[in-house]
Amino acid sequence: MFLMSAVTERGHGVVTIRSVQSARNPAEAHRVITNAMSPLMASTLTTDDIERVRQHLLRMRDLPPATSITREDWLRALGVFLLVFLATLPVVIPFFVVRDAQVATRLSNAIAIVMLFGCGYWLAAHGGYSPWRAGLSMVLLGVFLVAIAIALGG
Repeated sequence: MFLMSAVTERGHGVVTIRSVQSARNPAEAHRVITNAMSPLMASTLTTDDIERVRQHLLRMRDLPPATSITREDWLRALGVFLLVFLATLPVVIPFFVVRDAQVATRLSNAIAIVMLFGCGYWLAAHGGYSPWRAGLSMVLLGVFLVAIAIALGG
């Protein structure tokens, strides 16, 4: 999925540049450029800024005919795989070290909830939100999901 996303995103960039180059008028090209940006980013640019971008894009001639998967894409995909594998490993370990499946399950649930707190805390700090509130919200979500799983027999 990561590889498809990387190639698609790069391809979309080429399509956007070609749309700017084939626009019938500057206003249409300006719409294409601003639609390719986040609304916050687009709101910071003046018409002159967008026109400078359009002029630069009009001069681009060495666009690839098609996008392909690069070595860097493969390395990033490997990184995503390792991240997912390593993130799930702590949750699986109790099943290897504890013989009682019920105890291993609850221990796994506890580890997952602690990890949810850590992820919520880190993401909130990174995004400029209250880390403690986000971490505790993630804990509540985790406890709620574990309670549902228990109610369903898990």
